[in-house]
Amino acid sequence: MTAPELKEIVEQQMDHPWTLGRLACNLRSHELVEQRHHDERKLHVLWRNTGDFWRCTIFLDEVTELCLVQVDLHDDSTVRVEAFEPCSTSQHSKRSRPSQRSTSHRPSQRSKRSRPSQ
Repeated sequence: MTAPELKEIVEQQMDHPWTLGRLACNLRSHELVEQRHHDERKLHVLWRNTGDFWRCTIFLDEVTELCLVQVDLHDDSTVRVEAFEPCSTSQHSKRSRPSQRSTSHRPSQRSKRSRPSQ
């Protein structure tokens, strides 16, 4: 997806009072990230290939080791989400834009995740 398409996703539902912020990026890439937050947060996204699956880790900022959410995408379409604050995840695609899958997640106990060397 292009930057304007990601920005369009981020802007959706930002007027709802229960939405604190939104973030969008392409699968398996942290090169292009769009985000907007009412509390002025600036999250940091890191994708990496672990060999068995792709892992997306979203940190609270670029300097802290505190992780907000971690999403594992397996080849068999299994998705594992570990969230440390209430959040929801959505999957958007160019082909099925009007329909989207969304899942809410309850927070786990906050932990530090080591940043892998890049």
